Amino acid sequence: MARWQIKAALVLVVVTMTTASCSNAAAPVSTPALTSAVSVSSSGSAPSVTIVAPGRLLLPAPSDAPLDSAVTDALQRQLDDWVASGAAPGVTAAVVSAQGTWSGAAGADGAGQPLVPGAMMGIGSVTKTFVAAEVMLLAERGLVDLDAPLTDYLDIPFTTSGATVRQVLHMISGFPDLNYDNLTKLAVADLHRIWTAEEVLALVDPKGIRSGLFGVTLGYNNINFILLGMLIETVTGHPYSASLNADLLDPAGLDRLVVQPDEVPRQPVARPVPDPQGNPPPLDGPHLASTAIASQAGSAGGMAGDAPTLARWIYLLYGGHIINADLVEQMTAGTEDDWYGLGTLRGYVDGQLWVGHNGNIDGYHCVAFVGTADAVSVAVLVPQIDIPSAASGMTIGELGVELHRAVAEATGASSSSAVVTATG
Repeated sequence: MARWQIKAALVLVVVTMTTASCSNAAAPVSTPALTSAVSVSSSGSAPSVTIVAPGRLLLPAPSDAPLDSAVTDALQRQLDDWVASGAAPGVTAAVVSAQGTWSGAAGADGAGQPLVPGAMMGIGSVTKTFVAAEVMLLAERGLVDLDAPLTDYLDIPFTTSGATVRQVLHMISGFPDLNYDNLTKLAVADLHRIWTAEEVLALVDPKGIRSGLFGVTLGYNNINFILLGMLIETVTGHPYSASLNADLLDPAGLDRLVVQPDEVPRQPVARPVPDPQGNPPPLDGPHLASTAIASQAGSAGGMAGDAPTLARWIYLLYGGHIINADLVEQMTAGTEDDWYGLGTLRGYVDGQLWVGHNGNIDGYHCVAFVGTADAVSVAVLVPQIDIPSAASGMTIGELGVELHRAVAEATGASSSSAVVTATG
């Protein structure tokens, strides 16, 4: 089974954080008028963007101050206890909030090295949050019409039924999916190969089984985001990695998130442990988990990063600090029955909407989300693909929930402090 074939849960992180294949009805989201929030200039090989401060924020500015020591000690104990229970050999985690930040680690990676909070790992489908944010920015600039057929921008080698960019972001395109077993065999045959998006797309069987029902039923499908990466490159004339760096990562100072395979993870990195059957993940060279797998996943799941930076990204993105609040609201809109927005997993936990994403890629598993009412984001990364919940009774998603609760309860975070208005 190809480990970057992420199947999303019905909700973001409710108790079990399942990754089984699901299909729920979800209607397209209406489009409010878009107002430019960026000024753009281009020079050299990558775009240059100056972000203008938004007029409205959804979450207050995060605090860089450390959380109270009593809170951080409790958070660290949760990590230590989780690893000691046998849930995983090691874990890193981070919290970002309006009241303060924390990061921690417990256990060791697959090479037997003690984990540190800043250890980079593959983040799998959390990559989709970056790609979706970039597409939303391009729409705001007038380079992409979210309600135009994707085929207005790309030649696609299968019938699309006129699926729009928005429907592709929303996973209601009804596109055929990949044969992941075949894809894995091809990756393992040459772990050093760099795959292009076009080469991955060519492996889709035009007559194959389709994910979801076009325009009606949500079907989680990585091909949607492979195509969106190609869309970014088509309309900007730059590699999507350059656009993500210039528009999203560099302005926010998120230098511990890298877009593989164009970029290489930087030390410290965490190497994955073997699966429960003792089989080591296919590894090669500097990429996580390998060059072939990272490039096959591409704009659907190829990025790598560490827990502190990922928790900050999720907070800033969904707080309206990186792209305008109206764009974020389109990404997160839906009813309580809609578990996927635009590149965003959504679910209700403890009475509030949580948004973010989870991700798997060979040898790595992670969750990253923010509570939209209490302004607390959490990222949890594990250098192991399968987390046997039976060992501890607590999945990686549940661990994230408990870390979140501990911070929210200790700091008194509430919805009354989470929505703010900014000027300038």
